[in-house]
Amino acid sequence: MALISNSTGGNPHQTSWRIRKLPEWHLVCNDILARFFKDQSRHTGGWPWGFVIYRTSFTATSDQDWDAAIKKLDRYSYSSIASSEALEDFRPQFDIPKFVREGYRNLIVQDPDLEGASVATIRKRHKQWVEARGYDFNLGTPRFDYCIILGDRAIRSILASSEPPPERGSKSGLVGYVTIIDCDFDANDPENDCSEHYDGSVRLLLQDILCFSLHCDGLDSGEQQWGEWGLARPGNVMYTDGHCSTVEKQDVFLCPSGYDCYWRGCYPQFATTKTVTESEYKERQTLP
Repeated sequence: MALISNSTGGNPHQTSWRIRKLPEWHLVCNDILARFFKDQSRHTGGWPWGFVIYRTSFTATSDQDWDAAIKKLDRYSYSSIASSEALEDFRPQFDIPKFVREGYRNLIVQDPDLEGASVATIRKRHKQWVEARGYDFNLGTPRFDYCIILGDRAIRSILASSEPPPERGSKSGLVGYVTIIDCDFDANDPENDCSEHYDGSVRLLLQDILCFSLHCDGLDSGEQQWGEWGLARPGNVMYTDGHCSTVEKQDVFLCPSGYDCYWRGCYPQFATTKTVTESEYKERQTLP
């Protein structure tokens, strides 16, 4: 039997409606966090915001480790919201980061039948879930256009991550990843020219969950620039923050918190820090 639960409680629907009715609301539309709040809260099912997270590791992952991984993922999301830049010239009476934080809700799906499920299987399951509830795709809504799959390796990566930074601008050390599934991807579509090397999934660092969500409305569904470039070589995977992307080896386990898809993807000469494989991480743990 599948267990479906929210990662957090509460009901922010009334808050979003009240805020959008305030007279000064139109003055904050140039702030990316405010635009995100405005756009998502007017989409059916778009607010509260977040993702559906599918657990695909039961045998190798205890319930305690699963809970710990979800809580750390949430802490990173909350840290990113707290670090978001507010408008300097105009500060409304309402606190946008506060309401974005209150509206953060992930839906957790724990179904033992999904043990070891593939990306294609989870995509099909998620699309059925969205369609059965009458929601729409391709509106830039994180929860419906994309979903998160957490297998045993991604869970280990999250657990191995350092804690998110306590203050804005500070670094947290090494950071793990989740796998994001593009639910509009169709490997059998004759117009899809990147399916030879791309399975419709990319990796997303914990620190970039909010950033990816903020850019969902700007992604051209099915035509993201996450395609063939760099993936033609076996063992490569794509990392993205929703705005830029870069290619890394599949055995990358943790990335530095200062890892930036833009600088590493566009200007590799600026990459001064190194990623860590799982074997390298384990070796570090055993050193005296």
